[in-house]
Amino acid sequence: MKLYCEVLRRYADRGFSLVENGDVEELVVFEPTPALTAARRGLVKKTFLQDIGSLDWDEVVRARVRTREQQLGDIIEDNAEYYDLIERSFGPARYHKIAGNHDTFYEPELQAMIEARLWKDVVADVLLIEPASGRRSSYLVTHGHQFDEACVPPHATMVGETISECLSWAFQGADRIWRTSDTQRWTSGERREFNNHLSFARGAAAGVTGHPELEAMLEAFMGHQVAWEYFENRDPYRAFVEEVCTGDEFFKYRHLDEEALANALLEQLSGEPDFPTVICGHSHEPRDRSRFDNRSGILPPHSRDPGLFTRYMNTGSVGRFENLAWCVEIHHGRARVVSWSNAGTADDVRPERSVWESDDSGTLIGTLRGEP
Repeated sequence: MKLYCEVLRRYADRGFSLVENGDVEELVVFEPTPALTAARRGLVKKTFLQDIGSLDWDEVVRARVRTREQQLGDIIEDNAEYYDLIERSFGPARYHKIAGNHDTFYEPELQAMIEARLWKDVVADVLLIEPASGRRSSYLVTHGHQFDEACVPPHATMVGETISECLSWAFQGADRIWRTSDTQRWTSGERREFNNHLSFARGAAAGVTGHPELEAMLEAFMGHQVAWEYFENRDPYRAFVEEVCTGDEFFKYRHLDEEALANALLEQLSGEPDFPTVICGHSHEPRDRSRFDNRSGILPPHSRDPGLFTRYMNTGSVGRFENLAWCVEIHHGRARVVSWSNAGTADDVRPERSVWESDDSGTLIGTLRGEP
């Protein structure tokens, strides 16, 4: 939070507007108490002969809202510095809050609490950033869970958020944070690289580690593409045995099918004269001019390479990576992936800014830069 607030102050001082692209309050990640667990178990009604029983989903939602009202109240109280900064340094004219699936601001009780702390109608689902005069680029910003089969709003109550709530204490919370030692590859060194291939659906060809058969088998078993490159071991079996089974790391599932989104955008919008760049979050991984499997056969705008998608970016994440805050920075009409991390000594800590640009071959290359 300290790094994030310092970065926000720098952008505010330079006249930037701020778009927070969802999952800021993170209301589905909590540690259930025995009393809460018993209460939720009591919502299942079954007779002696029933294996599963029945569930009143309206009551489940009401129980969730009651829990999250308390949780959100604690978050607002504990992070007064952050909310004061948003209100004082940006305000309604320069601040846009996008709802994420983990914020659950679709519930009016929770939205009312945020509006009471900031201002009315502060939460939106989508933001269109239109070009200034003489510039062609436009950007459509949304969290991205709308394109995730598990987390899309009509299904999220019964699928995505149920899974997140039931498993959050195990791997969605602190155990899913990539520690400083894990993120040094992206915060230090002369050449910094990050994967820039769009994620794909289950059943697609594997091949990240050099053991595609084992990757495919494990991913088929788990039902998701796995970000194997996050592990220390290049062998997926050793990563599973030595890191997952020992509690050192857990899998980072890629359940947002970015390739399907890219192909759908090409098919739906290729005829539009002003094809916007869609900016998502949700997956926690930055993207810009990414490689993908072009199944539509349509050439992406402003590209001679059919396998290079030029109209999708991802804001990455702030909070999942220790000492590493990702964002998309739009300056003079140009959007770029940017990261911030603390450097220096204990007596002289200073945020450093890196700009990440696509090599158009499947890698984002990070270069240390000064202020925007």
